[in-house]
Amino acid sequence: MYAPPQGAIFIPKALPGGLMRISGMDFDGPCGLHDLRDEPGVYIVLDRFAGKNSGTMLYCIDVGESDKVHSGVAGHGRRACWKVHIQGAPAFAVRYAGVDGEARRRTERELRGFLSPPCGDR
Repeated sequence: MYAPPQGAIFIPKALPGGLMRISGMDFDGPCGLHDLRDEPGVYIVLDRFAGKNSGTMLYCIDVGESDKVHSGVAGHGRRACWKVHIQGAPAFAVRYAGVDGEARRRTERELRGFLSPPCGDR
């Protein structure tokens, strides 16, 4: 039986149009690594699990930000931690943001506080 990582937060399914609302912000997703673009943004690493009676469930595993989201995720140093905590299939939610790195880092901190992911700084 599937058990989400300790402290994981359930994230509702995507809204129409491939959007997800997380902590009051709209994100593209859930999507695969190949869907991510090399643009500045904030991303959420998700564990996607097909529940028996409840449809697809998504749990936050990590939160990050990068000047180039695709490259940042593909070569991320915490991928080993992701593999430990992902019990279903990996997925991502992304909010492409402007080039203001400090604004992205503030958004990352806010999301970390709200989602409490098991990987990364808390």
